[in-house]
Amino acid sequence: MHPKFEIGMELGSTQASSLVDLCTRLRQEGFFAQVTVGPGRAPASLVLVETADGKRRFGELRSWHTTRDGRREADVLCRLSDDAPRLARVRVDESRIRLPPGVDYATVPADGARAGGDETGSTG
Repeated sequence: MHPKFEIGMELGSTQASSLVDLCTRLRQEGFFAQVTVGPGRAPASLVLVETADGKRRFGELRSWHTTRDGRREADVLCRLSDDAPRLARVRVDESRIRLPPGVDYATVPADGARAGGDETGSTG
């Protein structure tokens, strides 16, 4: 049996970002086991999103879109608040998304390809 580590605490956005960096480095060094099934499995295209209110949330990158002025935006599935009853699909500018290294984003649909789901929302 492999040892497990679990912690529950509230972090500020800087602390959360530092923790993501640490976990990314640990994963790259092979310290984490890959979970492929079950509730502990992360979405295939995990991203960190900065919402309109300045909070950072993890979400699943569903598709990329190019605006008329050439900017790239993404549809992301995430919880907009800790007490949100369900996930919401939000459109955010690429500058507000952090793509962790080591995740394969090649399968994310682009411009008009439908990623599925009917969640709605916006981060502004």
